[in-house]
Amino acid sequence: MNTIHELVCEAYENWNDPAIIGRIGLEMESRTRLDLARKFLSRAISLDPMGNPQWYTALAFANFRDVRRLEEAGESALTDGIEATNSEYLKACYISFMEDPRMTEELIRQSTMSPDPNVRFALGSSLLWIGRSDEALNILRQTIRTIDEEDFPFAIDQYTGSMIWLRAQGKDIDLENEVFFYLRRLLQLFPDTYNYRAQFIQAHQAEKDWQGVKKAALETLERFPDEETTMFALAGACEKLGDEERAIHWYNRAIGAKPPYARARMSLAAIYERRNDTARAEEIMREIPVAFPEYQMGKIYLAYFLDRIGKTQDAEKIFLQTYERLKPYEKAGVENHPAGKKFLEKRKSLELTVL
Repeated sequence: MNTIHELVCEAYENWNDPAIIGRIGLEMESRTRLDLARKFLSRAISLDPMGNPQWYTALAFANFRDVRRLEEAGESALTDGIEATNSEYLKACYISFMEDPRMTEELIRQSTMSPDPNVRFALGSSLLWIGRSDEALNILRQTIRTIDEEDFPFAIDQYTGSMIWLRAQGKDIDLENEVFFYLRRLLQLFPDTYNYRAQFIQAHQAEKDWQGVKKAALETLERFPDEETTMFALAGACEKLGDEERAIHWYNRAIGAKPPYARARMSLAAIYERRNDTARAEEIMREIPVAFPEYQMGKIYLAYFLDRIGKTQDAEKIFLQTYERLKPYEKAGVENHPAGKKFLEKRKSLELTVL
């Protein structure tokens, strides 16, 4: 059972089985059904706090990835997991949140010395989060050499995901031998785990192999027919390959599968904007705050778009109503965007005029 509906039904049918609930919670997090992920993972943890340390990390990311940025709840998921399990793996995951430099370095040292590949893969991922990419790459490469491909550690996805990210950032990584080799084996062993298929697509994206993205996305949709992130990746590949009509088709399919999907709407609108069909593009962009009102940056992107097509008054109104609601890191991004700078400079000049 691979559709969201089927997995949700399975979860409720097995509401007192932490292993099943936890597995489905992990799937919900990887498939960006974050509210469901939080519900199922919290249930699994309440039934069996020692069951699986990945439940805690997935619960943390289900909070971090939410557009409401539930950072405190995300960090609490990790600290609660450490308190409940004393897991060295969870401690390595927590490194990127530690504020005391001496304690951070000590935990890095302890994690480096661990014989457990799960701990070391989590360490590599944490080192990436804190900007120490060379150290991360070294740890990841050292650890993968110790792995038996018939008995993968549960944190193998932190290795593959980190290596894909590093390659996308320009690091000299042979994805065929260092990532694809492992992902293909994982797909054989765990064909119904969506995360490995998503990473397979991401690896092709990092290589800018758009035919490879297209092929992998179509194969994924055969098994996961309602997966909108895969539809989005397929649409992007079609666009890169010059097939805008198929791109439009798949962006629309992605929106149909998940109506709040703002990125799909923005990409779809961009095609129409390039075609000078600004009326259609505007219609799509104005859907974003209606379909996903919690996503404040969606309103900012709408303001940028309206400014580009000359609807400056509407753009300024939306921007000024939204800007103060942004998180600090979102404001930083806006302040570095040319259109954002323009709006903020105008606001400042109006404030000076009033004074």
